[in-house]
Parts: sequence; C-alpha cells; structure tokens
Amino acid sequence: MQNASSTDRRTKQRAYYAENRERLLNYKKERAARRSPEEVDERKKYMSEYRRSDEYKAKRKTYRSTAAQSFRGILACVRQRAKKQKIPYRLTINDIAVPKYCPVLGIELKRNAGHFGPCDTSPSVDKLTPKLGYIPGNVRIISNRANRLKGDCTDPMEMIDIANDLAARLTLQRLVEMAVM
Repeated sequence: MQNASSTDRRTKQRAYYAENRERLLNYKKERAARRSPEEVDERKKYMSEYRRSDEYKAKRKTYRSTAAQSFRGILACVRQRAKKQKIPYRLTINDIAVPKYCPVLGIELKRNAGHFGPCDTSPSVDKLTPKLGYIPGNVRIISNRANRLKGDCTDPMEMIDIANDLAARLTLQRLVEMAVM
C-alpha cells in the first residue's frame, strides 16, 4: 500500500516536470551534443557486447513472447487486485510458468487477440489457498473459464454434484446414441 509521502513526492515530481519540461528537454539535447566521439563509441561497444550476452537474449526472448507480454499485463492486474483486497503479493514473471494447456480443462491457453477483455481460453492466475494471497507456490495458471467455474462455486460438494450430473447426462446421451445406431 502506498503511503502519503510517496504520493506527495510523485505529485511534486509531476508538477516540477510540467513546469520545467522545455528546460529539461533542452538539457538532455545539450548533454547528448556534448558527448565526445570516444564516449559515443564506448557506449556503442558496450551495448554491442551486452546485446550478445545471454542475459540480454533471455530478457528479449521473454519480452518477445506474446504469452509473456500478456502475462505481464495479467500480473499488473493481479497486483492491483491484491492491493485492493489487502492480501499479500510477491510474484514476479519468473515465479510462474505459463503452460500451453489448461491443467484443469485441458484446453489450449491463448490470448484473446483483437478483442477487449479475456476469453475462455485466456490464461488466468488461480490462488490455490485464497487466504495466502499471490505468493510463489500458491498460484498456478489455468484458463479463465476454469477459474470462473471455480470462483462461482461456493461449496465443493456443489462442484461434485455438477460433475456427477454432467457425467450422468453424458452417459445417458451416449446410451441414446448407441440405441439409435
């Protein structure tokens, strides 16, 4: 939770930037113009070596992945939800692996590209023990549909009753289909 001093500090920083925007931009341009050719070459050499490093490649691979990009957005929403509900949040993108298929329903997890909001196959963060909050080891990624089904159920026995009812209807439907053949 943010305290009052950090909020005041941000407000002051924004006000300072708004008042001094032109001066700050000019300073940045002047500083870039004052760099010697050696400094520019040194920076280019450093960046070239960094871009060949395994650390950079791992970061780029994670960043380029559309699943990871959408998952960053999901984590941002989860962080806000945890803050609002006042429950612990200590997740990073490295704490959770996004599976290709939903472990509950077995459907392929994919982003709702081109549309606003999540769809049934969108990845969703599921808390195994809700009281513990969003901490490593207490969360997993399942489909949005599976998470909604779990969330709508207030009694575990109700979920078993639904499963039994579905199994009975499917069995009955199969028997009818076999009789028709």
